[in-house]
Amino acid sequence: MLTRDHAFVLTAKPYQEGHLMLALLTERHGLIRAVARRAQQTVSPLRSACQPVVEADFLLRLSDNGLADVLQAEVIDAHARVRGDLARAGFAAACTEWLMQTGGRTGLTHPHIAYPCYQTSLRALAADREPPALVYLRFLARTLPEAGLVFDAKEIALWSLSEGARRLLHGVVAESDSVAAAPDVIHEALSVVGGWIFDQTGIVLKSLKIAIQLTQ
Repeated sequence: MLTRDHAFVLTAKPYQEGHLMLALLTERHGLIRAVARRAQQTVSPLRSACQPVVEADFLLRLSDNGLADVLQAEVIDAHARVRGDLARAGFAAACTEWLMQTGGRTGLTHPHIAYPCYQTSLRALAADREPPALVYLRFLARTLPEAGLVFDAKEIALWSLSEGARRLLHGVVAESDSVAAAPDVIHEALSVVGGWIFDQTGIVLKSLKIAIQLTQ
């Protein structure tokens, strides 16, 4: 079956001789694993679209075994500003790893939420109106249902937090546009939320640790 979808390339790994194995995030189908044949070659017309974080229009052939073939790909947005900055790229990688950890094996249960949240987060990282760590925290709060978790005021009330971190998390839960906090407060909130997620799911994001180190 052929399908044309806008998708984000979450991961792109070498596969066999000159091919790339992609994990694509789509709104209609969730996570799709796809082979971009000969995409590692410099002259490949698929090469530019098959890079992590790139948003592209893909023509895919879906198969019964769950693996798709990339037939065509045209870049919509390379998100160059995100990819070219270590801090932005680090938190984009944390968003990616979260989706792969929660939906990489069984598929995403809420792709209609995950896709626009990922898109919004990349645009927010590029716009530079908020610290990258806060952009990630917003993304995490909105996509926690993928891990079967509920992130609300009742849960926050149970955590040991500074008053600043508590206000920050309440603002994030309320999706307030006026949330602001110092970097150490954001990192405190991320640490507490990360510990809670680990206690509930066992998930640890290696890319998040690296991203936080880059901004300290």
